[in-house]
Order: sequence, then structure tokens, then C-alpha cells
Amino acid sequence: MISCDSDNDKHDSYPESFDDRITISLIASSPDIVTPIGITIDKEDQIYFLESHTHTPLSEYQGPKFDRIMKGVDSNGDGIPESWKIYADSIMDGMNLFSGPNNHIFLTTKDGVFSFSDTDQDGVADVKNTLLRMVEPDNVYDHAGILGLTIQNEWIYISRGNTGGLKWKIQGSDGRELNGYGDGGNVFRCKLDGSGLEEVATGFWNPFDLKFDHLGKLMLIDNDPDSRGPNRLLEIVKGGDYGYQSIYGGSGIHPFLAWNGELPGTLPYSAGLGEAPSGLLDAAFSNLPKDYARSLLVSIWEENSIVTVPLLEDENRIYGEPKILFKGDSTFHPVAFATNSKGDIYLTDWVKRAYPNHGLGKIWKISGSQKEPIQEDRVLYKNGFDQRIENLDSPDKMKALLKNGDPFEQAVARDQLLKLISKEDLISMLEGSDKELQMQALLMLQKTDFEVSDTILKSLLRDQDPKIQQMTMIYIATKGRMDLKGDLEKALRENKIPTKLFDTYLATIGHLDPEYVKNYASKEEVYSRGLKRELPKDYVLNLVKDPAIPAEVKSIAIPHIKQPYEHVQDLLVLLQNEPIVVKAALLQTFKKIPNKEAEAVMLSLVENEQVLDEIRSDAIIALSYQGNSYCQEMTALLKDDSELIQETALNYLCSCRDDQGIAALVKSTINKNERLEAIWNNCGGETPSTVNGTENLSELITSGDPGRGKMIFQLQKSQCTNCHQVDGWGGILGPDLSNIGSSKNEKLLVSAILEPSAEISPEWQGWYLVTEEGKTVYGRQIDVGSNEVEIMMQNGEFETFKNVKEFGPSEKSLMPENLMNQFTTAEFIDLIAYLKTLN
Repeated sequence: MISCDSDNDKHDSYPESFDDRITISLIASSPDIVTPIGITIDKEDQIYFLESHTHTPLSEYQGPKFDRIMKGVDSNGDGIPESWKIYADSIMDGMNLFSGPNNHIFLTTKDGVFSFSDTDQDGVADVKNTLLRMVEPDNVYDHAGILGLTIQNEWIYISRGNTGGLKWKIQGSDGRELNGYGDGGNVFRCKLDGSGLEEVATGFWNPFDLKFDHLGKLMLIDNDPDSRGPNRLLEIVKGGDYGYQSIYGGSGIHPFLAWNGELPGTLPYSAGLGEAPSGLLDAAFSNLPKDYARSLLVSIWEENSIVTVPLLEDENRIYGEPKILFKGDSTFHPVAFATNSKGDIYLTDWVKRAYPNHGLGKIWKISGSQKEPIQEDRVLYKNGFDQRIENLDSPDKMKALLKNGDPFEQAVARDQLLKLISKEDLISMLEGSDKELQMQALLMLQKTDFEVSDTILKSLLRDQDPKIQQMTMIYIATKGRMDLKGDLEKALRENKIPTKLFDTYLATIGHLDPEYVKNYASKEEVYSRGLKRELPKDYVLNLVKDPAIPAEVKSIAIPHIKQPYEHVQDLLVLLQNEPIVVKAALLQTFKKIPNKEAEAVMLSLVENEQVLDEIRSDAIIALSYQGNSYCQEMTALLKDDSELIQETALNYLCSCRDDQGIAALVKSTINKNERLEAIWNNCGGETPSTVNGTENLSELITSGDPGRGKMIFQLQKSQCTNCHQVDGWGGILGPDLSNIGSSKNEKLLVSAILEPSAEISPEWQGWYLVTEEGKTVYGRQIDVGSNEVEIMMQNGEFETFKNVKEFGPSEKSLMPENLMNQFTTAEFIDLIAYLKTLN
């Protein structure tokens, strides 16, 4: 729980350790320690921390006007400074620290990188060097500028947050520049003097910290995706693209974006993290027990915790599952780590859940059971960051890596090959018969100014490989190839574009808006998110009305119709005349559009025994959303030849139970039908369900009916579609279940419903707040201002509450408990059978 009572922020409660071999002790707190961010320790075990005073302070803030680097004075060498002195002052918007070669202390601010040194050995820096400057934009929010840094083998590695779509430019000490427009955050590097600036990787949100592990791998934490989670722990390689671009907004769910390697050419994360990871440390550099030798520590600022991520490695990637190591109360907001020569860990703590400077702060010391660090060699890593490219000395070796299936090595090989390959060779790869090389060529061409002929692109649009088609559309879109819009639309009409790529198709059409192409090319709009990519008016509706468009495509297009309530007459015509697959999609639409004419069409579908049972069932469910009563009509359907229709109608009739005449008629009609009697007796969860465990999995595997399960999934009583989507229909508060059957077996599916809080992915962490009136509100994401809290509600919209009493991460899943009580055992089995088919 997070309390909004500032008095609760002053006590010195200790975080709980989840490993009794590891202790935590408080070594300093306010007023000696004030809003600390970065921390570092030099070779003599002297501690430095960055004291923040310029992080959006309120007007009444009484602290200094500048940030400063504080240095600990530890006279007896016990690792606990007796006092602190100012090492460097007059710093604006400080972000992070790192102790580097030659006793230099390196600093990142949101718009620069600097080094400090104490040449006269008086404990105060007397030399300051500017290494890099963010020339553009003039001003950016702290977490969207330059963030973390680390050093290896004479290179400084630096992370930059996405600028929210603003144009940016960074300049090194030798005048070399990097710039971007609408891209995501990136990692770049320069020499220790600020020269030789070059990009390392891109596609981040706000990469708050990065560190090398003891094997020489560069690891990074990416902080704060909006509606797309979780936050990410990533392995960074040269040339890596991690999927995010700010031009597509904050949601992170645009079809041209990836968060976990979903698009070809993008890389997956190593672990999903909780909200606001801030600091990163390889436990091998600490004196934690030896079983932490291959673990990373991450501070989770928003969730008052430190997690450990034990890492495993397969042939393609590093991965792990976070486990809580320390959990604090609402006054524990851990930020950054550093270790000394004994392997003790030092941790800064912002204390208060408020972004503006507030005058509080703590530093903690974490110690393990070892007397020395697990990994003795803390500076000379076993391998350097460039280890993957040391033997790539010929195009043939690079092409071999392109075909080995390892996305990380493919990224490195593409990056290296682009420095050597000619346009002719790339086009030759693109036209070749080797599908893997064809894809790799397409990804490389995306990063060049080489123009691909329309003949080649037309052929790729109709390729048998949907991923080739997908990346071809993205290429056409991002290169502004308006000359191919007609060919794209022709491929759709001829059903050459898979329905699962319809989102990509629509996004591509939007990119080919002439105004957008012109404005993006000119970059006169400073804020790239402001560039509009407009579909032609009623574009999707006209697709659905077009007789030349295949029915399968229409069914996928219907959820994309904007303001469908404005087009009721058009939709009614389609509902009466289109093929079954289109009718099914339109029935989903009419759930949300109360309309008497639509009700009449739906009822006619329900009563027409020549219509497929699945469509009749969908029509009954759609009618249940309309608000009018059709109890008599549904009672007649209890005698239908179809069991599916009988059960759907009976579930509708649960809303008619208070009508004694209807209730009596229902009971007499379903008499001695055990399955129907069980549904009627269980209406509204009045009779406890017999679904109480997962021991009868064999029954779930063999006896479930997916058709009836699909109907149950759609029913209002199941609440499934309130939060979950399948094939574009449903809510977005919970995970999309379109492919759930390929990722969870029967046992996991059953457990997810029976025990929704047993395992909560960080991506779907719920939040709660208590309003001023005492009402508890739950949602998925949260943003906190000085006097208000904004939370994402069930409909996907954000709602703002002022003067909340408390807020915090929910310990329970947002998925309701005891949902199984809405089902009979037979219904539950059918629901699992349906979910298994979703792959």
C-alpha cells in the first residue's frame, strides 16, 4: 500500500529480506542524504552519490538550486561514511554516475555527459570536461533525455530515453553527431574523451540504466511502457533493434512496433520487470551467496522492491524470471546500486512516491554471506562487448550468421554487413530464392537510402511467406512509396494479404497519405507524433461494403470501423445480405449499438433454422446486450433441435427468472435434462459450482465441446470479453487470448481461472486507488501527479481522481475471483476446450 500521508514517509522501517543470508542496513538518511539518484564507488572504496535538487521541484522547495555530487568521508574504513562533502556542484538535471579510469567520475545529465577529476587530491573536483551534449531539443523531460552510463575497454556506453517524438541531436567532443526523428531511445558509445560517437542499438522507451555483467554482456533496463508491458530487462548487441518508436505514440501497440521480438529484425527481452525499474547490478560483483553468481539485481522503484533475476542461456538468448529479494513499505523507493571491493552493495533510496524534489532520502548497505565478491575480477571482463564481431572479417561469414536463426547474431551481422555490401548485392539477396537471406536483405534495405524497384516490391507483397509480406508493407510505408498504394489494395481484393496482417495493411495505407509523406520528409514538424497519418474518409466501411473484398477480409475489417453507431443502416444491410463470417462480425458490433431495427434482424436470424447454429447463438448473445426482453421467444428455443441453441437461449433466460410464468415454463421444458437443469439452477452463481480443482484433466481433454465453449466465452455472465480480446473483439484490460492455446496447456488454463492471483505477469499488474470518498477503484496502469492519480479503467480509457487517500499495486489479479461459480462443470469443461483451440 502507498499512503498519501506525508507523515508516513519519515519513519525508518526496513525492507523485508526474502533470503535470510542477506542483510540490509541503513547507513545514511535525510537531512544528510537528500533525494539521491545515481551512486558509484571508486577503486579506493570511496562512495559518491548524485544529490538531486532540480527534478521538477515545487515552487516552495527550500533546497539548493543545483544538483551536486556528494562524496563520503569514511575515516575508519568501515564502509560507512561519517560525513559527506560536496565533490562537484552547479549541476542541472543530473541523472547518473559511474567511476571510471584515472579516478574520473562520469556524470550524465538529461542533456550531457561530463567527467570530473580531483587533481589536487583535496576531495573536491577541480577539473570538469564536457564529453557530449544533446544539442536538440532545447528542453525535454528528465527521463526522456540522457540517462545511464557504464564503461568498458576505453568506451563509454550511454543510454538515451525517447524524446517523445521530438527531433534530437547529440554531438561529441570531436564534432561527430547522432540525430533522430520519431525513433525510440537508443544506446550509443564514445571514447573516454567524448570522441568517436556512434550508435550501438535502438528501439527503447526510457532505458534508465545499463551495466556490463561479469561475462562482458551489456544488460539494460527499459522503464515505463504505457499500455504495453512489461518493463524490460534486455541484452544489448551492436545493431540491435528493440522495437519501440516514439512516432507511433505512447501505447506501444502500433503494428509497426514490437516489445518482445514480435517483428522480424527486432529482439526479445530477457525478462519482464515490474513498474519503473531504475537500477541494475550483476550480483557476481557482490558478496551475496554463490548461488547468485549468475543473477542480476534490479530495483523496482514503483513497487518498493528489489528483485533478483537468475539468468539462464539457450543458444539464442539470455532469459530469467524475476524473484523478490527485498520488499519495502511505501517509504522504500530504490534507485541505483554500486559495490565496493568487499562486494557490499550500496543502494540509493528516493523514499517518497513523488517525482518533484522533496528533501528526503536514504542510502542502504546490502551484504551477503561471502567475505569477498563472487567474481573477483571486476574490471577485466572475460569478453568485450565487441566479442560477437571480432571474427566477422568477411561478407561470407556475415551472411552465414544471417542464416543461423539467432536473432541477436543476425542483428550484429546485418550491422556489420551494411558497412561493406553494395546496393547490387543487397538487391541480389532480395531477389534470390533463399527466404532467410531475402528477409535479411529487406531488413537491411530498411536502413539504407537504396531504392527498391516497384517490380520487386509487387512480387514480395504476394509472397507465400506472411512475414515477408509484413515487412514489405512496413518498408513501403516507412519509405513513403505512394506509387504502390494501388498494388497494395489490389493484393487485398485478391485475398493475397493474410487477414492476420490487416492491421499492418491499414497502417501502411495511413502512411501513404500524401500530406504525411510530405511532412515527414520535410521534418518541419518538430514533434513527430503530431504528424497525422489519415485513412481516407470511411475507408474501412467502404472496404466492408465493397463486393470485391473477400468475406474473410471484411470480417477482420469490421472491428476497425470508426463510430459504427453512425453507420447503422449500412451495417443492417450487410447483416442481412453478407455471408455468415461477416454476419458473425456484425453481431459482435451490434452488441454495443442498441437499435430496434437491428434487434428485429437478429431475432429473425435466431428463429431461422436454416442459419448456422453458431450464428443463431451469436445473435441470441447479441440480443442479450440490447436491453429488451425476448423471454417468450427464448423459451420456445428450448425445444430447438440444436443443443447449442438450447443452452444459449437458457443462459439468456437467466435474466427472466423473476417472471414466475417464464420460470415455470422453463422448468417444465427442461425437466429431466440434467445439463440444462444444472445451468438453470446455477443462474447468476446462486448454486455453488462443482468446479473445484484440476484433478480431472482427462475429462477436460476428451469431453469438452469447443463450439459451446465459444458461446460461454461470449456470455455476459462469464465476463471474459470485458477484459480479453479474441481476434480483435473484446476488452483490453487483460491479455489478448487469440493464441492462448499455443502457450498454455489444459492445467495452466484451468489454474488461470480457478486461481487468477496465483501468478501475475508484470505485464498485467493491477493497481488500486482509494478515492476521497473511500471507494476502491481498480485498473491496469497508473500515473501519479502532485495532487491526482490517473488510472486505466476497464474500457481502456484513463480516468483521473483527485485527493486520493491511497494507491498502489494490487496484490490480487484484476481477473475476478470465483468466476467458476458462474459455470456448471460441463460449461467449464467446454470453455477450456474452446480456449485450447485458440492458437
